[in-house]
Amino acid sequence: DRQVKKLSKIDLYRPFTLSDQGMERWRSIADFYGISDDFPHSQLLAHSEKMNIITFVTRESMKVILAAGHESNDVSIVSAGLRMLKYNTSGGQAVCDYRLCLEALPRLMPYMTKRIVSVSRQVFEQFLETGRIEMDDVLEKLALGSFVVQLESDAHAAVVAW
Repeated sequence: DRQVKKLSKIDLYRPFTLSDQGMERWRSIADFYGISDDFPHSQLLAHSEKMNIITFVTRESMKVILAAGHESNDVSIVSAGLRMLKYNTSGGQAVCDYRLCLEALPRLMPYMTKRIVSVSRQVFEQFLETGRIEMDDVLEKLALGSFVVQLESDAHAAVVAW
């Protein structure tokens, strides 16, 4: 009884871009970060109706989730996929409602054409040590919101900055 009560309070995962609201948000996110149409956005899930956390699941996982249905009493998904995006809590100061999650970069960066700042090893190491990046000319061109700082010599060495 107690376990059933706990499960009934859990916000379930829902396909993100199947609703009009989700698709509208996705278009805004894709435009802001320059995410190409090739990205498999149909594999995104929203955790709850608030859509605060967006995760990415495999095609096979999405098939199982859709087959089970989010209203099913047989399956309650409490954790699924790789965190891709998180709702901004910046009070509306950022242009995009969502910020990138670090764990999403390997999956998302091949599709991104905007908001990637490539830096030298020296600048990258300085950024990691201090949390600051001295590239005012580049940063002034970026609208407020998260962006990727990437090592010029190694595309896999990247972090999310704000």
